[in-house]
Amino acid sequence: ADQVVVAQVPKLEQIPESDRLNPKQLMADLCSIGCNAEYLVDVGSIVTHVATNAREGDVVCVLSNGGFGGIHEKLLKALGD
Repeated sequence: ADQVVVAQVPKLEQIPESDRLNPKQLMADLCSIGCNAEYLVDVGSIVTHVATNAREGDVVCVLSNGGFGGIHEKLLKALGD
């Protein structure tokens, strides 16, 4: 990926600390290999970031285990369908 955006993971406290995703470490690891990575805490910030930085021809993938606050529809609207 040319750019990665990671969102805040909800309910991390329900996962044993040793099994939790560590966003700060993930960002550091991605940046250390030259990947442009951002950690954004909410859907609105992600939509704004992607809409501002996406260019014609880009492929945007959303990986989530749920509806993720309606991000799919919000991104389509922000990107102009």
